[in-house]
Amino acid sequence: MRIIDRSEINDQKWNACILEAPVFRHYALTYFLDASTEVWKAIISDDYKWVWPIPIKKSIVGKVYQPLLSQQLGPFGIGISKKEFDECSALLKKNFWGSNIKYNEGVNADWLTDPIYHTNVDLDLSEPFESLEAGFNRNARTNINKAKNSSLEILKKQSVTSQLITMFRQGRGSEINVLDDAFYEHVESIYNAFDSKGEAETWVALYKGEIVAGILLLTTNKRLLNFFTASNDLARKTGAMHFLMAAIFAEYAGGKYMFDFEGSNDKNLAYFYKSFGGEENVYLQVYKKWNIPL
Repeated sequence: MRIIDRSEINDQKWNACILEAPVFRHYALTYFLDASTEVWKAIISDDYKWVWPIPIKKSIVGKVYQPLLSQQLGPFGIGISKKEFDECSALLKKNFWGSNIKYNEGVNADWLTDPIYHTNVDLDLSEPFESLEAGFNRNARTNINKAKNSSLEILKKQSVTSQLITMFRQGRGSEINVLDDAFYEHVESIYNAFDSKGEAETWVALYKGEIVAGILLLTTNKRLLNFFTASNDLARKTGAMHFLMAAIFAEYAGGKYMFDFEGSNDKNLAYFYKSFGGEENVYLQVYKKWNIPL
């Protein structure tokens, strides 16, 4: 078992492993990783039965880190054993001064020491929209009715991706110090990588022709990832984001789709996501620091 460079990876076999894994996440696809981090390596089992992406923050020795836009990583695939997991962990310790990994939901909690617990919210869209709508709470219903009375318009409009990123950057993004230029460049690069494969959509809500809210959606493998959202003050006054979410659910209802809200530990965001009847799931984070590689 060894760590290999990005150039040694067979993209077709890797992505097939991710797509067929019991727990699929967009973050582990090669084109997400290529667009979200400058350097990444990997550990791979025989013939890509399972794979483990390793994003690396550049330094003299290097640290395994979790890119801001990747919620869940760790090993993906079929049949990784506790012994193999421990061997991989030992390999990371041997080669890096530290690691900060948010593991995907498929990783056995018993394999981890002192994990930090995080929550994600998913909504199964396999039922007809009427059944999904019955699970919306009063706040969601109120905002959707407010949006209808405001005569909001919903569109799919790929050409406004950059406009939504700018909207977020000038609004909520300006309050988050860790979001630098590179972050926004990664957002656009990731979206474009999926869009080039027909695996992305941009949904917007318009009020009197003006975009007031939008969602960048990644659609791979029937998992709809709420990758990036933006809204302004007018969106909050008109219930635009609730209305926009409901429009997406109506579009995909009755199919074998799962909507991934991508969070959240933030109580306000979690309340918003759960207002549609979503289910909370736990994923785990482990931070390790070693003085020097052995």
